[in-house]
Amino acid sequence: MTDWIFDAPFWLPIAIVVLGAIIWFSGNKRVDKTLKRLGLIAMVLGVSLAIVSYVVDTDKEKAISGTRQLVRSVSDRDWTNFQAVLHPKVQFMFYRNRDALVAGAKTTADSIGLKWVRLTGLEATQDPAGIVTNIAVFSEQDGTGGQMIRTNWQFDWQEGSEGWQVVKITYLPESGLTPDQIEKRLAR
Repeated sequence: MTDWIFDAPFWLPIAIVVLGAIIWFSGNKRVDKTLKRLGLIAMVLGVSLAIVSYVVDTDKEKAISGTRQLVRSVSDRDWTNFQAVLHPKVQFMFYRNRDALVAGAKTTADSIGLKWVRLTGLEATQDPAGIVTNIAVFSEQDGTGGQMIRTNWQFDWQEGSEGWQVVKITYLPESGLTPDQIEKRLAR
């Protein structure tokens, strides 16, 4: 229910405003004050819904924003922002905490000559256990001869004392590279 209020699809407030305008116009044409008031109320509700949906960030929107921040920070090699979205006990392959993962990400980015990373797809789902974001990214590295590599990743988000943070990162192998190939590129 809260998705319909705080994360309303763009068409919903528009439809409410248009319906309100039609009711108001009909009331105006018939000189019916009740219909005109109902139309105005509907238009105000539609505009209010749009404002609330835009201003209030849902948990899912926070995870999506954090995922974008994570990808951008890797691309920019901004390890402070990268670290900020990770839970202290984040897990990824053989990394079992935030400090080890950040150090490994720095070293790996340098060793493979990471030039840039671009987010090309993002989906988020929420359940009682937390939020999962699945992403597809393209990256270019020194060893690829100018070709982009596409990889898919999954981030498990949970809310803690520091807000929403990534607790687990999973490489999704359907993108071409095997998990073993990914693990061999990672710095230990």
